[in-house]
This record gives sequence, C-alpha cells and structure tokens, in this order.
Amino acid sequence: MRIFRRSLVDRENSNSLINKVRAKRMTYLKALIESIEDPNGRRIKILDVGGEPIFWKNSNLDFSRYDITLMNLKQGEPISESMECIIGDARDLSRFEDMSFDLVVSNSVIEHVGTFEDQTEMANHIRRVGKRIFLQTPNYWFPVETHFVTPFFQYLPIWMRTWMVCNFNLGNYKKTKDWEIAKAHVTQIELLSKRQCRFLFPDSTIENEWLFGMVNGFIITQGWPTEVVGYRRH
Repeated sequence: MRIFRRSLVDRENSNSLINKVRAKRMTYLKALIESIEDPNGRRIKILDVGGEPIFWKNSNLDFSRYDITLMNLKQGEPISESMECIIGDARDLSRFEDMSFDLVVSNSVIEHVGTFEDQTEMANHIRRVGKRIFLQTPNYWFPVETHFVTPFFQYLPIWMRTWMVCNFNLGNYKKTKDWEIAKAHVTQIELLSKRQCRFLFPDSTIENEWLFGMVNGFIITQGWPTEVVGYRRH
C-alpha cells in the first residue's frame, strides 16, 4: 500500500501520477491566465479560494502582472510582493464585491467545505465575485478515492469508513483510535459527480481530467472565450 500511495498520490514524489496530473492542470491554468488582457493595462486580479502559496510556486507566472489574493482557513506566507494571504471561509466571500476579480481559482477545495448545501454557498459566491472561473474537483465516480487512496471508499457507509480510518493508515490520513476524529475525517470530504457540478455551475464548461483511462476529476471553467478553453490541448 505504501508503494502504491507513493506512485499514485504522494505530493512529495514529483513522479507520482497525481503530481503529473497537477502539473498538466497548472500548465492549462497558466495558459488561461496569460490570455487575460486588461484594456486599461492594469494588473489582473486573481482570487484563489482555499489556495496555498505552494500551488503557485512552480507556476512560472510573471507575478508583476497580477495581484493574487489567497484565502484559506489557515494563514499562508506570500511568495511574492503581489500576493496577499488572508484567512477566510470558502462558503462566505461577502467581503468581496460583485465581479471584483478577473479570475477566481479553486483547486481541489469544494469537496472539503461540508455538505452539498455548503458547496452550493461556495459556488454561488465564486460565480458572483469572479468574471472568470477555474475550479477543479475530483470525480465521485472514479473508483479510487484519492484522499484515502482506497478503492470504492466513498461508496461505503459512514460507519464503515470511520472504522477503517480507526484501524488503518489510508492515503493522507493516519489511523486514529478516536472515533469522532476519524468520523470527522470521513465526513469532511464530499465528492461531486459531473451532474452535481453542472447544477452548481450551470453556465460553465466542464472538462474531464483523466487517470488510468478514466475520469478522475473535473475542471470547471466559465467566462473564457471558446478558443482558449480546452484542457486536453494543453
């Protein structure tokens, strides 16, 4: 299992499959960002909901062209003078005005915010504050749950998943004998299907990410010209 985890989802292993998928995703996002032009020549405003500085560290973006705000539940350390890290909840972007950002980015976050009602709150806020959207989330129907790295884990009853976390090291989670902690780990992740993504972002384009010939995740884009959108071209 340890070898399987390292080859599949280990973030520290640059050759892991998940990091290769992430690298392709960042190449696509970078191409989209660099396509944004402001008619008045001002800096492009980007909000990363739930983001961390490490996500941007290897992007090779010219940060002098952008003002990037990272909002997370924990305080981050900016990697550029044009980056600001703030504390906030993805379900409440009320501090920001409508269409106040040229782009809102959110990478593998919406599945962590709680119930589908919570996810709806997050989606509504993102659509309100962003002129463009780039959001990625794993696919509920991909057979290996990528957080716990366990086949069909997301389809099991909550009590069984909790029992497994209490007794085994699963993916990114160490086993714990505390039932409530284990249950919190399990219920904190709510994966989405493409149909649910379409409900949350009805005016968007939903593109597939692929792993082992199957759809392991979705990239949701909105507000872009059709000629620049296309994940599999990048």
